[in-house]
This record gives sequence, structure tokens and C-alpha cells, in this order.
Amino acid sequence: MVRKTLVLLCLCAPPVLLQNSPLPDSRPSPPESLRCEYLVNPAAVQSATPRFFWKLNDPRPGARQTAWQILVATSPEKLVPGLADRWDSGKVNSDETIQIEYAGARVRSGEINYWKARVWDADGMPSPWGEIATFRFGLLKPEDWRARWIRHAEPAPDRGRGDGALPPVLFKTNFMLERKPARATLYAAARGLYDIKINGREIGVPELAPDWTDYNQTIQYRAFDAAPFLTVGEQKITILAGDGWYSGRIGMAESFAPGKIKRGIYGRRPEAIAQLQIEFDDGKSIVIKTDEQWKSTTEGPFRSADLLDGIVYDGRREDEPPAASWRPVLASAPGGEKLVAQPNEPVDIFESRAPVSPPRMKGDTYIYDFGQNLVGIVEIAVSAKKGAGIAVRHGEALDDYGELYTANLRGAPQVDRYIAGRDGPNLFRPKFTFHGFRYISISGCDAPPVSVTALAMRSNARESSHFECSNAILNKLWRNILWTLRGNTLGVPTDCPQRDERLGWMGDMQAFSRTAMLQMDLAAFFTKWLADVREAQAADGRFPDFAPHPFQKNDQFAGTPAWGDAGVFVPWDCYIYYADRRLLEEHFDAARRWIDYIYGKNDNNYLWRNGRGNDYGDWLNASTFSAAAPSDGPAAIRGDIAKDALASAFFVQSARLVAKMAGALGRSADEKKYKQIASLAFGAFVNEFVRDDGRIANHTQSAYALALTFQLVPPESMPKVKESLAVSLDEYKGRLSTGIQTTHRLLIECSRNGFHEKAVEIATSRTFPSWGYMIDHGATTIWERWDGYVAGRGFQDPGMNSMNHYALGSVGQWLMNCVLGIEPDENAPGFKHFNIRPGPSERLDWAGGYYDSIRGRISVRWRIDGRRFIADVVVPANTSATFFQPDGPARRELAPGAHHLEFDWDRRTVR
Repeated sequence: MVRKTLVLLCLCAPPVLLQNSPLPDSRPSPPESLRCEYLVNPAAVQSATPRFFWKLNDPRPGARQTAWQILVATSPEKLVPGLADRWDSGKVNSDETIQIEYAGARVRSGEINYWKARVWDADGMPSPWGEIATFRFGLLKPEDWRARWIRHAEPAPDRGRGDGALPPVLFKTNFMLERKPARATLYAAARGLYDIKINGREIGVPELAPDWTDYNQTIQYRAFDAAPFLTVGEQKITILAGDGWYSGRIGMAESFAPGKIKRGIYGRRPEAIAQLQIEFDDGKSIVIKTDEQWKSTTEGPFRSADLLDGIVYDGRREDEPPAASWRPVLASAPGGEKLVAQPNEPVDIFESRAPVSPPRMKGDTYIYDFGQNLVGIVEIAVSAKKGAGIAVRHGEALDDYGELYTANLRGAPQVDRYIAGRDGPNLFRPKFTFHGFRYISISGCDAPPVSVTALAMRSNARESSHFECSNAILNKLWRNILWTLRGNTLGVPTDCPQRDERLGWMGDMQAFSRTAMLQMDLAAFFTKWLADVREAQAADGRFPDFAPHPFQKNDQFAGTPAWGDAGVFVPWDCYIYYADRRLLEEHFDAARRWIDYIYGKNDNNYLWRNGRGNDYGDWLNASTFSAAAPSDGPAAIRGDIAKDALASAFFVQSARLVAKMAGALGRSADEKKYKQIASLAFGAFVNEFVRDDGRIANHTQSAYALALTFQLVPPESMPKVKESLAVSLDEYKGRLSTGIQTTHRLLIECSRNGFHEKAVEIATSRTFPSWGYMIDHGATTIWERWDGYVAGRGFQDPGMNSMNHYALGSVGQWLMNCVLGIEPDENAPGFKHFNIRPGPSERLDWAGGYYDSIRGRISVRWRIDGRRFIADVVVPANTSATFFQPDGPARRELAPGAHHLEFDWDRRTVR
């Protein structure tokens, strides 16, 4: 039995393994990690009331903030109380460190502001002023845009199934500067993708800019500091515009776009818009803008650049295109779409990787292994003869003969082609494309390439956590989940990065969102994507299956249980993790309309049986395994929860969450309405699907996972339901039969309901189906399907078999919440208060890690030492935590600071 002996020690400084902090001082430390609208020193914010954030690095036990003061000014010199010309908040009695709205003087488009903050501690002692940060307002009103959209004058071929990609368009203009400017800001966007040079120098446009949006409704622009690139005399600006999502190929378009066109869903040629605002010390200014004076050509070295196809680059065209090829552009004023400053981090290169071994030869082809399935591009240096053709192909795996496996790419060639521009060394680097790959093949070389480098891309959000434990499978699993997340956050949360799909599937992210938020700081990312979700909502309230939605959103791919519900779950998760009330305000009406749609279709009995769209169910559960599953696999193939039960469960939970949103926003009438709908739907679910013997729906693991997660079991039925859950695990030989909607929920509910040891056994298994089986068969990311590859059978159906798909990686939430033990408290959003529930087991001797919450780093490290359980916890300043003794009733309230806890613990009592 567990002895209820608990020792709690509060240390003045945390252990070195947890956090390196300065020795405590007698006064509070200044605020640090200053951000505005979630970003560090944003170059353009669209809101006239941007929000401020900081963290407190105050290691003193019990450290908390009681007041703050913010100064905002137009120069650093004015950041003095009484002189700040934009905002001096004065001392504000508040312990808040996040989501603090600007309340200063009226703002002006394009104005740069400097800001800093200080805080007061519990003793009324002020901190020193913190570091100085900046933010610049974007072009806040449509009339601030004096530039016009420009496009190449040559008519593009009609869109159709047989049309190939067109060459990117190169735009240029020249102008004179008689003196060096004091400041210069370039605002730029494209219908498509763009890169910009000023006087031959790249100004730092990210790899894929702008992110994919519904171009008919919203286009994102970015701002760049152009002053360092300008000189005195003649200036030259060039803009290269590629197809991107606007006029290039989009996954599944050939099957579902109007007319089943191959490319050009939004338009046939890319367009650009740019506005350079130049200011001088004497207050004068000039504006250089895209208009009819610009010229364009398509005779550059890039002959095509497509996200799915890859690029074609002719090095013989690297010189300035012939004068005769340049022609005046066509220009038009901005239309009905909104031009908004990009609210999220850009897609860019974050890591370079060399091959892990020398290339293997297959005929005249060199095959390279980077040791990691990743998303990005490959830069190569080769020695070749002028005019030689070189092809770089990309794939996630090798087949049984050691050849590059590309069948699962379907209609996405992922081939970059180069023509050598000179005899001897040639350096090639793709643009306006990305590929999903671990392996590449290079053909067309007379000799081995001089160098080969993979450049990995992601949305450049900060990675925010670490997990490790005594089990190697779980450690590798955490890393695989992270690499999968990295490769599928390229402006939208894609299902996969390699085949001809790459869509922002809602159901995958609905399951994965909390894992995603634990591994990366995605507040800004989801701010952007949830705007896409709202724009993709059908007129009748149906949320889409994916966002953006380029395929007639009112007619198809909308209204599906668990997929559409992401339009409720993800904004609520953002509120829990980031305390983003503004996002709830922006999104509430869309979420309400979703519940109204379901209710309107099913108000006769409150079970969601009508209007279920494509009705995917618990996607990719055990019922979808190939008939050629391993001989030692489960005896019975039964995995899918009855679809009306799954839909009805999500209806209850989404209605509850909309009621919670209304409560958080102070909308009492809406809160009452949606609580009532949820109550009626709950009663209908229990009456229909919860049997007296404790069995739920069709008695699958997925049924118990959803019913327990969404609290759809009456208290009096819980003992029998738990018994039935145990039976469902035993019937499937202790293995998983669940799909993407219920796998992580099953493990979490096992841990919460007395079966934690079973959850650990499942998670650490190496027997099919399991994450360990994936890892033992070479997985460095999460597979789409449990049986993506089976020894002796080979790969699953290449029509749908991604090796980089995050949905089954939702188990990362279980690792952090139920093993390491860090979990949010929904009553204290933004980790103002949180819980620590360590999960030791017979198979786990220790675990350690941290989560960088929006308020500060939470660190946990626990271990079993004989018959003692030992935990070290760091609670960030200005927050609090509740520590729950594993497998016992004791709990302790933890104040800010470092804590050492020990108690007697008997491993034999673990369930």
C-alpha cells in the first residue's frame, strides 16, 4: 500500500537540471521576453489596439506581480514616465502579464513604436525597467494602399487538366534617390509567392510568402526594413512572383475543383503588390509603388516553380533577361479582398542537414539518406557541363530493392530539374516549392555532387517543450511527433507534406491541437488559421473539412463530425493555453452557427443522425488494416465506433464548449441556451448508447474513449463502464484498435480511470499496431496509418499512405499530461494555475521535461528511488500549481518557486 507520507521542501533556487536562474535578489526582476501580438518586434500589426505580453524571471519563492506600468513612445529617448508620447499607463494594479491591450494615443499607419514595462512585487517593490521592444503599425486602412496589383501582360493559357506550370514573373522598376533616407519600409504581398531584391540584394523575404489564404477574401502582406538596401543614385527593385497556392497546383483539385482543373484555382498568373515608403530626416517622404510604370518578363532562369511538381531552373538564363522581353505590366486597384499584416510567424528555413552516410549508387543515380523525414528543399553543388540536365527526386522511403519509393506521392512528382549554366561548378537551390522527404536521388551528374544539403522548413514558431523518460520508445516517439508537427505547419496545418493533398484538414488538428500547442508556441499560427476556418464556413453554418477551402465550400467537404468540430475545439484550446479572449470574441459567432446547424438538423431527438457530411468516423482505426496484417496481429479486426455515436458525442461536447465560450465572454443568454442544448443531447446519448451492463455503443475502445473523455457516462454507470473498457482492451490483446479521433483519448482515459499501467504498456509496445512498431521499422515521423509498412507485406495502399502525418501523434498530450504530469487548469486559462500529475509505472523509472507556457517555464522531473518517489517542480513566478500524489489522495498547493517533494511509494500498487 502507498504510505501517505509526503515531504515538501521549497528551495530558493531550482536544481540545475530544471532551470538555470540567477540568485534571488531583494527586488523583482524586470519583465523579459516582451512580445506584441504574440510576436517579437513585429514589423507590421493590423490591430489599432495591439496586445502586450511579458514573462517574469523571478526565482524568489512565492514571487508574484501586483502591478505593472507600460510606456510606449515614438523613440527610445521618450521612454520616460511623463514623456512617453503614445502611452504612459501609469501604475496599474494588476497581476496580469499577458493579453494587455494598448490604450494610448490614436495610432497612425506605418508608425514605429518603442515600448518597455516594469512591475511591482507583492511587497510593493518596483522592478527596474525591462528591455526595450518595438512594434510597427501596418497599413491599417484600405486607402493607405497607394500601390496597385501588377501582372504580366501576356495572356496566360486557359486553365485545364493539361496545362503545365508557367514561368514565374519577374517585375522591375528603377528610381532615383538624391540622398540617403532616414527610414524606409517596404510593404509587399502577392497572389502567389514572391521574393524581392533591392539593388540586387535580397531583403529577407521568407521562403514561402505569403501564407495560403482564400485569396478572394484575405491576402497577407509583410513589412521589411528597406533602408539598409538603399543608396544614393539610381535604385532598382525587382520582384519575382511564383505560382504558389494561388495559380499553382493544389491537392485534390483535379477531382474536386470546379471544372476539375489541374492548377490555377484562384487565378492563372501570379500578381504582386508593393509599396516602399521612404522618409528623410527633414520630414519629407516619397512613395515608390507598383503601378503601370513597372515592367515584367518571364524570361528568367526559373522556367516553372510549383509546390507539388517542383521547379525547373535553367542556369543558362541567369544573366539579365533581354531588353526586348520586358514589357509594361497590367495594373489594377486592390479589389474586394482584405490586405492584412501577417499575424503569424513566416514559413522559413530552420535547420540544415547533411546526409548521414555516403550516397549509394543505382546505375547513374546517387541516392542520399538524411536520416530524418523532413519538409523543405535540397541545395546541391555539382560539377557539370553547360547544358547538362540534372534531376533531384524526393521520397520518404526506399523500397525493398533500395530504390527511391515514390508511389505514395500519387500525383505530386516532387522533382527539381536543373540545366547547368556553365562548365564546372554549379550551385542550385529551389524556390517557391517544398517537398516531404528523407531520401533523394540525383541523376544527370558525371561525378558525385560536391555537396548536398537538406534545408528544413516550418512556420517559425518557437518550440516550447521538452520530454524525456526512462523508456527509449517514448523518447523517440516525442521527437517523431515534433518532426511531424514541424513539417506540417507551413502556414496551414496540413495533413501531409508530400503527396498531392497537403490540405488543412480540420479533423486531424481537432485531435492534435493540444499536443501541437505543447510542442510549439502556436498562438499566432492559430490566430491566422482560425481566420481561414471562419472564411471557409458554409453559409448555413457548416464548418469545413479543411481550411482554406478552395472547392465550393457551400457544396462539398463541409459539416462532418469531428472535422467541423475543430471550429469549436481549437479556439477553446487556444483560450485554455493562451487565455486569448479576443480570439473567442472573434470566433464565437462562427462556433454558435455550427451548433445551430447541427441542432436544426436533429432537433427531433438530439442525436446527430442527419447532415453529417462525409462522415469519416474514427478515421484509420483497426477496421481499416490491410488483410495482410502480421500473423501475430490482433485476432479480431473491430475498431470503429458507430458513426452516429461518434457524431452525437461530438455534438454534446461542442455544445458544451460553445456554452463555456459564452460564459467566458459574459454572454449569459447564449450560455444558458447552449447549456440546454448540450443537456438534451447528453440525455439522448445516454439513453441511446450507454447500456445497463456498462457497454457503450458497439463496444469498441473508441466508444469508451469518447464517452469518458466527453463525460457522457452517468456517475452510477461508471464502475460498469470501466469494467467494459478493460474488457475491450483484453479482447484486443491489450493493443490499440482506435483511429485518429480516439487513440490519444483512450490512453488519457486509461490513465485517469485506474488503468495507467495498461496505458504505459500500450504506448511502449513494439508489437503491431503501435508507435514502437513504426519506430522499429524506421519511422522518424508519425505514419498516417498504423500499418503504413508491415514487414513481409510492404507498404500499405499507395493511394493513401503518408509517412509524415501528425494525427496519431496526438499521444503527445498523454506524454505531457499523464507521464510527465503537466496539465492545464481550464478554470485558470493561460496556465495561471495548473496541475502536476506525475505518472510513474512499473515500466517507467523517471521522467523529466518542461513546458514554456505563455506565463513562464514549468519544469518537472520525477524519479523512483527504491521505495521513494521523488519529484522536483519549478512553478513560474506569478502562477500556482496543484501537485497530485501518484496513485494516492494527497495533494499539495505549490506557490511560485522550486519545490522538492518526496514520499513513500510502492511500485506494486500501480494500476
